[in-house]
Amino acid sequence: MTKKILLVDDNERIRGGIKEYLEALGYSITTATDGEDDRRMLFDESLNPDYVLTDTLMPRINGLKLLQLIHNNGLTSRIKTTLMSQSNRIDDIDLTTYAEDRNATFLNKDDIDFYKRVIEYFPNN
Repeated sequence: MTKKILLVDDNERIRGGIKEYLEALGYSITTATDGEDDRRMLFDESLNPDYVLTDTLMPRINGLKLLQLIHNNGLTSRIKTTLMSQSNRIDDIDLTTYAEDRNATFLNKDDIDFYKRVIEYFPNN
């Protein structure tokens, strides 16, 4: 069964590159441009994603708030979620710790093994 990923990033180039890569591996990808769009999609029963891969810094609802919403809602808390950013910290927040405290993971987009780690976190079987 093909796994469904909801991919959220406000940068079209990054979103497109990740989408293309994951689709080539057989994932079904739905994209959103910010956390507000993603929040609405999470409650669309026809989407029902297995995974959420979200940028951290976005307009309207950022990835930190989005992760908190996913984690605290009984309908979405089962969704495996990964925060991604080009920095390991935002202000005084360590993103790895923030994600782990909410049963999620963190990936640095600048990590040379970024794509390898994405597929480790999101098995497609």
